[in-house]
Amino acid sequence: MIIRFNSSEKFKSGSSLLIAATFMWATGVLAQNSHSHNDIRPIDRIVAVVNEEVITQQEIDELLQNTVQQLHKQNTELPRMEVLEKQLLERLILKRIQLQRAKETGLTVSDNDLDQTLRRIIQDNHLTMDEFRQVLSGRNGSEPVSRGDSR
Repeated sequence: MIIRFNSSEKFKSGSSLLIAATFMWATGVLAQNSHSHNDIRPIDRIVAVVNEEVITQQEIDELLQNTVQQLHKQNTELPRMEVLEKQLLERLILKRIQLQRAKETGLTVSDNDLDQTLRRIIQDNHLTMDEFRQVLSGRNGSEPVSRGDSR
């Protein structure tokens, strides 16, 4: 609620000013108390900074969840979670560094080059395009790999 007072208006009595000031004070106190320190919870946190670019805990958690699902589907024994989380963080850091270096040097991959490379991989592995997409997703399509990721 926004209360506006026109400074050119004159209050007819001092009681109006007192009521307005009391109302403003009370709403401020209520607003402060409605957000106690116990209600404040972090929604994410920075885990690493790679040349001014952050990696968040949420990114790690999502990658960890997808990786665990993929390893379960492959019947692969899971390493300890802290080990896996550390490996995934290292992988994200390396990926960020590679992408930053590619951008700094102007390295790009044309659509034509990407298409040719993908076709060659599909042929070499005797896959259809749909099978290839499933292999890339590794998660039954829950997180498809984009062309940008392939570059």
